[in-house]
Amino acid sequence: MQNLLALASLLLSCFLLIRILDLTDLKDMTLVSFCFAVGFVSVWGFILSVFDVLGQLSAWLNISLFTSLVLVIIARAQRARLNIMPLVSAVRASVREMSNNFMVQTVFIKSVLLLLAIFSITAGILNFLLVVIVPPHTWDGITFHLPRMAQFIQNNNLDSFYSPNWAQVVHPKNSTLLFLYLYLVFGNNENMTQFAQYVSYWVFVVSVFGISRRMGWEISQSLFAALIASLLISGLSQANTNLNDMIMTALFGTVIYFLFTFRATGLYKHLALASLGMGLVFGVKASSLSVIPSIMLISLVATWVRGNWRKWIQNLFVFQAAILIAAFVFAVP
Repeated sequence: MQNLLALASLLLSCFLLIRILDLTDLKDMTLVSFCFAVGFVSVWGFILSVFDVLGQLSAWLNISLFTSLVLVIIARAQRARLNIMPLVSAVRASVREMSNNFMVQTVFIKSVLLLLAIFSITAGILNFLLVVIVPPHTWDGITFHLPRMAQFIQNNNLDSFYSPNWAQVVHPKNSTLLFLYLYLVFGNNENMTQFAQYVSYWVFVVSVFGISRRMGWEISQSLFAALIASLLISGLSQANTNLNDMIMTALFGTVIYFLFTFRATGLYKHLALASLGMGLVFGVKASSLSVIPSIMLISLVATWVRGNWRKWIQNLFVFQAAILIAAFVFAVP
């Protein structure tokens, strides 16, 4: 029972934050839910570590319920709509839009999209079965991620420990916290530590679709790009593992998507959501720092305001300041 309540309270916290931010686009809600979930688990993990209760499911349940209560109070104070109708409306609108676009395509385009969709769904089902049935089987998962997670659970905190495997000591801890949370919530099932990468795989696919749409592509073109991305070998091979590369990829996908969303809307909340993804990815893997030049180049384009240098500098400053705050919260610990 505690397992279901802990997972439900995490989803509730994500939903409440979405309503507080008044997000109505289905792509926005999908991608930001992933960021919020990773962020909650990371923050909760470091807090529970301080009190030496990291390996106790009841502690995770209590802190998640407390977070939900705080968010309910904030939402009520802001008079945010807490019903699920905006979510239902967003789903209906997206399905209707995609259906209408699909119906006007040529037979060739319909055939290509259907064939790619069948391959993608089949691969997704097979990968899900591998996650549920097959125990962790990659070298890094067996020698690095799982032993590190077990060490944290046994000690009930995230304190450093000696290990002849350098990766267990020096790597950031956010992805390990995700594995630990899934391990506890799914009844101490090591197989489900691989679920983090599986979900990340689909978040990456959605981000490709969303980025394509924000770039001005038609629905059929964006769907084609997303389906091709879903069949990339690197993604398929990692979706059933408890590594962290797909988690990092999914977070970078949300960063780029919300940068392009900011360019379309000019709302700073989208810039803040992009910086949230940056802070989270820094806490997943140190090699994410190597992508900063590419992200900064995209941010120069996304924040550009024609004929208004002052506004452009202001946008860049807000983005960089938000990244520093997010990194301080999610990476520095």
